[in-house]
Amino acid sequence: MLSILVGITVTGKVDMFDIGKLTILSVLFLVGSIFIGIKFAPLLLKIIHRFRITKTLSIIAIIFAAGLAYLADLIGLATIVGSFAAGLILETTEEKEDITERIRPLSEVFVPVFFVYSGLLVDIKTFISLDVIIPIMILLVVAVIGKGVAGWMAFGIKAKKHVIGIGMIPRGEVGLIFASKGLTNNVIDSSAYSVLVAVVILTTFLAPPLLTLSLKSVKKTKNQKDEPAAIENGD
Repeated sequence: MLSILVGITVTGKVDMFDIGKLTILSVLFLVGSIFIGIKFAPLLLKIIHRFRITKTLSIIAIIFAAGLAYLADLIGLATIVGSFAAGLILETTEEKEDITERIRPLSEVFVPVFFVYSGLLVDIKTFISLDVIIPIMILLVVAVIGKGVAGWMAFGIKAKKHVIGIGMIPRGEVGLIFASKGLTNNVIDSSAYSVLVAVVILTTFLAPPLLTLSLKSVKKTKNQKDEPAAIENGD
């Protein structure tokens, strides 16, 4: 959707052929890369292990993620889509814990830089106007309700659906990446970007206390159900 909006902004017109082509390419890229990657990633990692060169695993993981990000960019998608697909593929391998541990020092350097960059794009002056308060509140409500509904759509698992929904409320770096891409491609202006960043911050701080309260209620309900059973069993 973001790529389509960027295309419309650049060309200044709505071309249904380009929209359809981009949609098909997006689906084929995601399905194809993940399906093929899951099939061949274990084989690739086995070959790498035979070289017995230190730090090869982390380097290959970075190259793999950068490669899929580049392919996504060629198609017209956001680069994060390719990197996300790479993460889904590597998550299925036996080396996922090792890769995560090796990549962590790198993320500790670049992740703060990304958040600083995202913060620098915010126009603080927009928050002085009361006109931005209403959009922030509307988006916040939509964000909470949307994730609540998404939690209830988790079929086939034994879990409290509202807890799942609350756990998904925070919008983090992914939301900031898409917002910054929209800003740099003139899909949104600085005021809308500031509103989106505010929603990201609010959802991030709102979720933990709500999650704590929901987990306490689940635990309390479970204890109440366990008490009659314990009495019947003579405990």
